[in-house]
Amino acid sequence: FLATHKAEAGDSVTFKNSVYSDASKHLNTLYPTHRGAAKSQSSCKTKWNNMSFIIIYLSTTKSYNVIKDIRSLSGFTWSDEHGAGVTPETSGTWDAHARVRVHPLLKPFTHKGFPHFTAVEALM
Repeated sequence: FLATHKAEAGDSVTFKNSVYSDASKHLNTLYPTHRGAAKSQSSCKTKWNNMSFIIIYLSTTKSYNVIKDIRSLSGFTWSDEHGAGVTPETSGTWDAHARVRVHPLLKPFTHKGFPHFTAVEALM
């Protein structure tokens, strides 16, 4: 929902309360039987503030760019769930790439992805 309203957030990635209110209505319509309290404008705003901290952190650190780099590597298939999917056959290439690029941040993504990358990328 928020990705479709990205233009309203501006450079600060901050939405007006009316967007959070619309987001809560959208979520409550999509998931009417979801356990827990119905989503409110306040709960959506709190969730977004927590998530936007992660987005800003990713965009200002090398993690986001490292994942973008991995996704563009030839010979690897990126999965937001499984990462680069390094196999015994591709491990030599992976190790060489990690050394050449000097990316100590690559290691976590050898077999583990970042499930929210696509959503985060849409908001960047």
